[in-house]
Amino acid sequence: MKYNNLANKKSIDQFVNYKLDLLNNKEVSFKTLFELMFSEKENTFYEYNKKFKVIKITYGEAYKDILNIAFTLKKSIKLPFNSVIGLYLNNDIHWLEVFWALLFLGYRPLLLNSKLTDDVLNNLIKESGCELVVSNGKNFDVDTLNYFDLKIEEGFIDSSFADEILFLSSGTSSVKICAYTSLEITNIIKKAKEVVLANSRVKKHYEGELKLLALLPFYHIFGFVAVYLWFTFFSRTLVELTDLSNKNVLFVINHHKVTHIFAVPLLWNKVYDSVMKEISYRGEKTLKKFNKGLKLSLKLGNSFLGRAFRKVAFKEIRDNLFLDHISFMISGGSFIDRKVLEFFNGIGYHLTNGYGSTEIGITSVELSNKFKYITSGSIGKPLDKINYRINDNHELLVKGNSLANYLLIKGEKHPHKEDEWYNTFDLVSYKNGRFYIEGRKDDLIIPKSGENINPNLVEEKLRNDDIVELCLIPEKNNNAPILLVELSKYLSIEKANKILEALKEKIRLEKLNSEIGEIVLIKDKLIEEEDFKLNRKKILRKFNSHEYALFTENANNNTSTDLDEVTLKIKEIFSNNFNREITDLDGDIFLELGGSSLDYFAIIGEIHEEFGLDLSKVPDSSLVTIRAISEYIKTKL
Repeated sequence: MKYNNLANKKSIDQFVNYKLDLLNNKEVSFKTLFELMFSEKENTFYEYNKKFKVIKITYGEAYKDILNIAFTLKKSIKLPFNSVIGLYLNNDIHWLEVFWALLFLGYRPLLLNSKLTDDVLNNLIKESGCELVVSNGKNFDVDTLNYFDLKIEEGFIDSSFADEILFLSSGTSSVKICAYTSLEITNIIKKAKEVVLANSRVKKHYEGELKLLALLPFYHIFGFVAVYLWFTFFSRTLVELTDLSNKNVLFVINHHKVTHIFAVPLLWNKVYDSVMKEISYRGEKTLKKFNKGLKLSLKLGNSFLGRAFRKVAFKEIRDNLFLDHISFMISGGSFIDRKVLEFFNGIGYHLTNGYGSTEIGITSVELSNKFKYITSGSIGKPLDKINYRINDNHELLVKGNSLANYLLIKGEKHPHKEDEWYNTFDLVSYKNGRFYIEGRKDDLIIPKSGENINPNLVEEKLRNDDIVELCLIPEKNNNAPILLVELSKYLSIEKANKILEALKEKIRLEKLNSEIGEIVLIKDKLIEEEDFKLNRKKILRKFNSHEYALFTENANNNTSTDLDEVTLKIKEIFSNNFNREITDLDGDIFLELGGSSLDYFAIIGEIHEEFGLDLSKVPDSSLVTIRAISEYIKTKL
C-alpha cells in the first residue's frame, strides 16, 4: 500500500527510524519533542464528529492553535517561569493544545484527574505548589482560569519551555504526584520503536491511515503514553470520544474507521458480556455452536487456517462490533480475565495485555502473535532498557531509564535513580519467559487462618456469564472473606437463587470453601462510573455501611400499586423519549402515544443497551407497549 503520510519514506519502518534518528540528534527537551511531533504539517492530527460529519484537524493547524493559545494565555497568566499550573479540561483537542501551550510558556502542567474528589484534588494542588488551574469552568481552592472564557487571539511569542510534567497516580489508597522530565519522556518515546516494529499488527493501517480512539484520559499515564505519545510523535491520528455510552463508542469506532483501541479491562469485559448475552438469548444450540467454533479457533491459533476460519466463522459478530478495520487493541491498568482475551482473539481481533503505572510509565506489552501468549494474560517482557525482578514476596521490582524522575508524597520529594529498583507492590509470576500480573500486595486478604488469599485469582475462577462482577472482601472479624456477587438488578429472586446454587457448586469443585465464608448477592454496581476497575477499599466501606441493595426474598414482591424494576425502567425509557410522563402501561407506541418509527427504534435501542436484548430481531408485533415489552424481557431474564 502507498502511504501519503510518511514524510516521503517508502515504509512505516523507514519513517519510524527517520523520526527517531532526528530525535537522537537533537537536544533533549520538550521543545525538541514539540517541534518533531508537529513537523508533518499535512498529516491529520485529530478527528471528531459534528452532525455525523467527520471534521479533521491537521498537525499544522494544531501547531498554529497552540502558538495562539500560548500568546493568549500569556496575557492572563503572570506567574514566574517554572510555576505549576493545573490542567483540568475534557479529554479532547483543547486538553492537548493547552497542555503544550503551558509547557511552551515555561510552566509545569499538573495533570488533574477528573475522577478524584474535590477534596483530594485541592489537597494535591496545594501539595504541588500549584497557584492556578486552567479548567473547563470548574473552580478550585486556587485561582481558576476558565479556558472557554478566553478569546483566542493570533500572535507569536518566544518559547521558554519548562522541563517537567506532573501526573497524579491512580492508587486506591493514597495518591502520589509523579514528575517526568523531558529525558524520561524522550526515553519513553524511543521505546515505541520496539512496540511498533515488533508486531506487524501494531503498525497496520486501514486505507492508509492509523487512527487511535481517544478513550483513555490523557491525564492517565496509559492514555498519555500508549495512546498519545507513542503514536502522535509519529504523526498518526487521534479520534475524539466524548460520549462513553456503548452505542456511541461503536458508532465512533466504525464511523471514523478506528484501527487501534487501548483501554482498561472494564471496556473489554462490558463488550464481552454484551456479546455473550446476545448469543445466549439465541438459544442453547447457538451458544454451543459458538463455543465449539471459539475452541477450534483458539486451537488453530494464528496460522493461515486459523485466520481464514475466523474471518468467515465470526463475521457476523465482528460486523456488530468493530468491523474489520481494527488492527490492534491493548488492555492495561488492572487484571484481565483470560476468557475475555480468548474471546476477542478467537473471533478475529488482536487484544493483548500491557503493564505500567504512573510511577514507572508503560514498561511492557505482550508483542507476540502466538495465541498461547496473547490469550494467557501475559504482560510480555520488559521493554528496552527496563528490567524486572520478582522479590521473595512475589512483588515486581522495576528499574530503567524511563521511570518517574521523582515522586512527591505528602509534600516529601523522593528522587529516583536509574539503577535503583522501584517496588510496584504488584504480585507477579514468571512462566515460560513471560511475566503475569496476579494482583496487588495491598489487596491480599489474611483471615484468622493466616493464609494469604489473592482475591483476583479467586474471582477469576468463579466468573461466568450470569454474573456481572465479583469482589472478595475481608470479613470484619477476620473470619473467611465475603464474596460480593453483582447480578443484574432485573433478575427475579428465583433466577438469582439458581445462580447462587450454581456458584456454590463451582466453589466446591474449585476447592475454595476455605477461602469464602459468605456469599452476598447485590443489585448495585461494584464498579461505578468514575472507577476504571474494582476499588476494593471503597467497596468494603460501602458494604460495611450497608449501602448496597441486596437480593432478598421479598425483593420482587411488589404491592399492587408498585411496579417491578424492569417495568419502571421501560416506563422511564418511554417517558424520556416522548419528553413527558407516560403512565399508560398498555398504550400503543404508534396508535395511542403518537410515536413514529424513529421513536420506536430509539426506544428499542436504549432497551438493547440496558438489557442486552435486541427487540428489532423479535418477530412479534405486540411489543409496542410498556407492559408487553416488560413481560417479554422478564421471560428472557
